[in-house]
Amino acid sequence: MLPATVPGVADLLHRAPGPGPGKGIGAATAMTAELLTGDLVDDPVEIVEQPDPRYPAALAQAQITGRVELSYVVDTLGVAEPGSLRTVTSTHRAFEAAARASVLASRYRPARLRGILVRQLVRQTFSFRLRD
Repeated sequence: MLPATVPGVADLLHRAPGPGPGKGIGAATAMTAELLTGDLVDDPVEIVEQPDPRYPAALAQAQITGRVELSYVVDTLGVAEPGSLRTVTSTHRAFEAAARASVLASRYRPARLRGILVRQLVRQTFSFRLRD
């Protein structure tokens, strides 16, 4: 289950002198009780290092391509929270396992809101294509 709150974010938004660049205060205020998304932070999560997902051998041999979209939470230390990983869409379960392993082995630059590190909900798509 994804965490529903981000401790301290409500205080940051209510004390802030105004909305951040390009952000409406209404949207930010509405999200105070929710996990933050990239459009509500000043500096969204960035991938620092991410291994390529390992193409499942059986699917490569059968020349099966596909894609997986995952959602997950990146914490303030720059790692994905394992319990937050969810599959949004997938063409094959074996691709899901490869994409999940890649996310869990990745390092991220954490999100910031008003200069404070915050947890952010991320959505990422992985495409599996055979190379010539």
